[in-house]
Amino acid sequence: MGLQTLEAYIILTIRVFLGSYCLVSGLNFFLRFFPQPMGVGVNAEFIEVIMRMHLFEFVKVVELVAGACLILNRFTPLMLIVLFPVTVQIVIYDFFTPNLFGLWTGGRNFVFHCVLFLAYFRYYTPLFDVHPRRTPAKALGSVWRNRLNWRSDDAAP
Repeated sequence: MGLQTLEAYIILTIRVFLGSYCLVSGLNFFLRFFPQPMGVGVNAEFIEVIMRMHLFEFVKVVELVAGACLILNRFTPLMLIVLFPVTVQIVIYDFFTPNLFGLWTGGRNFVFHCVLFLAYFRYYTPLFDVHPRRTPAKALGSVWRNRLNWRSDDAAP
């Protein structure tokens, strides 16, 4: 097995693991098959506030959708961007938790997230263009037509 193949398997494993973790975490909020840790002290107050504001439901929906997309390898670079604020918040939350398991979980997911960012970095390089060229409005129609007709290119002649 070559080095590139090994790297591809490692990235696949990390992507599926992070996606599965997020999917299970999102589903758990709605189906309650594991107890939801509410934290102690400041963490408990934080969870209580975001639950009253209904932000917790939003976060869990983001985790659910992003987790499914990561597992299915759909919109992966976009879902990594969408999910990153949730991962950072979990790391911050776990940092103030006296439970070492929580710190390990948040830290592991943060590292996995960063590894995936590096693996998909070529998709992010246009975001750092200092002087980006805009796409003319007329060209957008052909871009969308080509994206919608992607199966016609795969058809055998």
